[in-house]
Amino acid sequence: MTDQSTVSESVPVQQENDILSGHAVVSRPLPVSGLLSMLGNLKGPNYSEYFNALDKIGKLGGWSNDQLLLITQLKMEGPSRRFYESSLKNNSELTFGVLKQKMIAHFKDEQSFAASFASFSSAQQYEHESIRNFSVRLQSLVNNSFSEEAESELSDSFRAKMLLSLFMSGLKQSIKAPVIVHDPSSFTEAVEFAIRVEKFQNLVCPNINAINTSQESELQKLKNQQSECSSKMELLVQQMALLNEQLSKLQTTGENRYPSRQAGPQNNRQIICFHCRKPGHIKANCWKRARDMQNNARQGNQQSQNVDRPAREQTLN
Repeated sequence: MTDQSTVSESVPVQQENDILSGHAVVSRPLPVSGLLSMLGNLKGPNYSEYFNALDKIGKLGGWSNDQLLLITQLKMEGPSRRFYESSLKNNSELTFGVLKQKMIAHFKDEQSFAASFASFSSAQQYEHESIRNFSVRLQSLVNNSFSEEAESELSDSFRAKMLLSLFMSGLKQSIKAPVIVHDPSSFTEAVEFAIRVEKFQNLVCPNINAINTSQESELQKLKNQQSECSSKMELLVQQMALLNEQLSKLQTTGENRYPSRQAGPQNNRQIICFHCRKPGHIKANCWKRARDMQNNARQGNQQSQNVDRPAREQTLN
């Protein structure tokens, strides 16, 4: 009689073996909730990663095309969601294959052979990039430059020679010279020899990157200080120009409000006395007028005395 605990424990192991071996996936689908958490969202530009992951996860879950369509509709966000809402949502006959084709055609970044080859042929090793990382990056540029359709037209030997030549020309100068002297016959040999040269240089000068980094940081600090001083000087110059402009406006406003008296034709006329008709003084300061007034006063006194004298005499008599 078989123990039930042994049978129950062997079932997950059997399912795992079936999944890893590719058998009984459709008959025993995995839970949908767990698989959906493994699938990222479809943003648009990441269509290649999304559909590759969806194909693999869909096989594990045994999903149909209708389920794949619904899951993709739920996983859309950003540009893919806007494209779906504007162009594909009202299509009643939309299938997963049509949706996938439309998404790829809309978000595929088609680059001409000339542009791809230019980025490939001008590739250079970065300052702190290792030989292995540079070789991998160069190979990816080759794959992007030469599509699958062009592989049949381009011989493998020519591609290998081109890859070797561009790899050697893109190396840093300290590594390029030993590799050229070694004259490798294949891309793999060139990469392995360049890695050995790189390791040797790191052993001889282990702190060369740190020294360069410190020097670059000091130089960058000086550049930052210089730019900061230049910006402050420019700000001061602008403020001085603004103050000069405001000062000139204030001076112009004051001159318009209180205009200065200018010597005109009227100010050049001589002052003439209205009494004596002589220039140089006015009537109030006229000496002749004062003399005439004194004379008139004396004459008036004399006349009054002459009038009062007969009256006095009659009174006395």
